[in-house]
Amino acid sequence: MAGQFAHAGTSGVQIDNTATATYLAPNGQEFGTRSNTTAVAVVNVSALVVTPKEAAVNPATDSFPTGVTLVKTFTISNDSDISDAYEITYLASGAGRITNAVFVVPGGSNVPISVGSTISPAVAPGGSIQVAVTIDTTGIAVGTSFPIDLTARTTAGGTANGPQKDSGRQWAVAAAGAKFQNPSNPALPIAKLVNGQPSVAALPGATVTFSASFQNGGGAPATSLTFTDTVPNGLSVALGSVQLNGAKVSATLAGQTLSVPLPNLAPGGTDTVSFNAVVSNSLPAGIVLTNVVSVGAANAQPQTSSPVTVVAGADNVVFDGQQGGSAPIAGATVTLADPATLQPVRITGAAPGTVNPFTTGNGGSYDFSLGQSQFGGGAHAYEILVSAPSYLNRRISLRLVPNTTGTLYTATLTALDGLPLAAAGGFTLVPGPVSLGPIFGTFGNIPMFRTGALRVTKQADRTLATAGDRIAYTLDVQNSTQAPLSPVVVTDVLPAGLAYAHGTGNVNGTPLEPTVNAQTLVWKLSSLAGSSAAVVTYAAIVLPQVPAQTQLENVVTASANGQSSTASATVEVVGGAFGTCTPITGRVYADPSGGRMTRGDAGVASVRIILEDGNSAITDRNGRFSFECVHPGQHVLRLDETTIPEGWRAFAGRYPYDDRRSTMQLVHGLFDAGMLDDVNFVLQPVAR
Repeated sequence: MAGQFAHAGTSGVQIDNTATATYLAPNGQEFGTRSNTTAVAVVNVSALVVTPKEAAVNPATDSFPTGVTLVKTFTISNDSDISDAYEITYLASGAGRITNAVFVVPGGSNVPISVGSTISPAVAPGGSIQVAVTIDTTGIAVGTSFPIDLTARTTAGGTANGPQKDSGRQWAVAAAGAKFQNPSNPALPIAKLVNGQPSVAALPGATVTFSASFQNGGGAPATSLTFTDTVPNGLSVALGSVQLNGAKVSATLAGQTLSVPLPNLAPGGTDTVSFNAVVSNSLPAGIVLTNVVSVGAANAQPQTSSPVTVVAGADNVVFDGQQGGSAPIAGATVTLADPATLQPVRITGAAPGTVNPFTTGNGGSYDFSLGQSQFGGGAHAYEILVSAPSYLNRRISLRLVPNTTGTLYTATLTALDGLPLAAAGGFTLVPGPVSLGPIFGTFGNIPMFRTGALRVTKQADRTLATAGDRIAYTLDVQNSTQAPLSPVVVTDVLPAGLAYAHGTGNVNGTPLEPTVNAQTLVWKLSSLAGSSAAVVTYAAIVLPQVPAQTQLENVVTASANGQSSTASATVEVVGGAFGTCTPITGRVYADPSGGRMTRGDAGVASVRIILEDGNSAITDRNGRFSFECVHPGQHVLRLDETTIPEGWRAFAGRYPYDDRRSTMQLVHGLFDAGMLDDVNFVLQPVAR
């Protein structure tokens, strides 16, 4: 069969067709024949296809961020054998508002479309033209899906099949735009950690690793991402350590600001950026360095991470308060307790393996990583109870106040046992309270103090005494720890037969009278520094009625910060069942005001005091004098004005015998401890 065949663009051509046949006989003779010729004329036909034709919405490919300008493109293909142009007869969107539609002319000017009237540029057989449809999506709710429909019609005339139409459909679904969120919980900020925790304590020179993880929780790819972290002073970024998802990535450092450009991030995709930093050697212990990161994109608002903190120094260590941080205590029991019941609290949401009470290891460390419910949503109160063999028990109030993000807290420790605390991040002893924050998983270092750290000894200036003797006592209170003790209370109970000599109390050489209640003397010292001592001295008088061979034992107790120490001194009375004499003691001192002797009033030496029987005594360098044995009864003492040193004089005028300004004093001599006060004389300076 032979002939001509039609091809695109041959409309109007006549096609002739003739058939031929041949036959070979058995004898080898060939026969042939030819048919008549038929003629076919090619006519014009119209054909088009509009794509795409989507049957249903596909969120993976049809999502768009709500509020953006959406552009959908259709393709009209010429499936005919003639050149044709097209008219858009129908264009609609199920949601939003169509703001524009154009025939796309590559390399030329697009042709705006008016539905039902605009004709496209001519399209050759087998060619195509695109229609771009612009839709305003303002106000479309996230999750709304809708179709965009377009119908096109051929416009070529004289075709055998007349004008042809075809329709296409695309779908769209409104989704949230590109946005950054916590991969585990969209309600939380971008997750940032340091050494895998929200907060760590790091010694100077240590390297810490920061990491931040974020997810694109929107409906569109995030483009032109930038990771920005302004690292606080005191931390030095190791630029070569920056990684993206575990692989090294280029970054820049301007001052303390680290910038890391990142590739586009698809919806649902997650990135993790990490880098190392070194803690400065010059940071003082207890400084808290807080750090956040910001992640932004060309089409997404910047989002900041949760804060993380680095506490300079060591933390959560139980240590010997006398020896410092070089002596952590292993085997200490640390309990986080309910302040009402002092029972261990149940720790919720903590890391696996967290126990309460906690027993410290060789490093003395303890750990309570609380769940958010136990420190978030307002202030929370706990107590920390610590015990260890050979150490005093500790009881410390703990108050936790969360920050605005609810991921960190400020911890305030207050000693309930009167013992010192440790300064934030270090081992220096302070009275407290101590505050540290914002932090997480950290409560502070806890100093412990050995039992028997407070010691007191007592000595008398004699072991034998007779009635009327004046006994001088020395109390030596020692703090053998490095920690200050405050307050220190010294209580000395005099036995019956001894009377305190008023005006004789001294602490470290400075006059300080005790509080006297019957036979009990109490000195309250505001503080006793570590590794120091306080020396308390005073005098007591043996009363005349004390029988011989009486053992006068008085006991002193020093107490501070939950511990105490006792000591005693014993004096034996000799010389008869009833004394035949009694002492008279006193002082001559200088006071311009002529009042009672107070601190700062100096004693006057070398002044003679004469007894009515002619006996006399000379004042010592402190202005003191004494008549160790006078017979019971009334006596008169007179100050010898001729022995008054230059620059001083007696007060002029007549004064009663019981006035210290008088040069003569009456002593009743009653055998009554309350009457055994010193007999004092006061002088005044000579006017110049």
